[in-house]
Amino acid sequence: MLFNESSRIRWTLSYGDESIEQVDYFKYLGVWLDSDLKWEYQIGKLNSKLSQVAGIFKKISPVIKAKLSRNARLTKLKTSLNKIQSGFDKLDRMEKIRLEET
Repeated sequence: MLFNESSRIRWTLSYGDESIEQVDYFKYLGVWLDSDLKWEYQIGKLNSKLSQVAGIFKKISPVIKAKLSRNARLTKLKTSLNKIQSGFDKLDRMEKIRLEET
């Protein structure tokens, strides 16, 4: 008995008057299945999608880095402004206490 591509038997299935086409690959519940139940086709499809997503991230990474850097600078600025504001608040309270004592 030989197990290779040329000796593969092709079955003709039918349901009523309709014949069911035999295919090499089909997608079921998001997973690509092949006629030999091997994972190569599924892995190839996933690899292709991941490559596309990686390419998109590579293209937008300078924009993301710039925005993150800007946000970090703004956060530092806000922190500094909050410290200054809290210092002024303390001075105001001290001034009110001094005025109340006089």
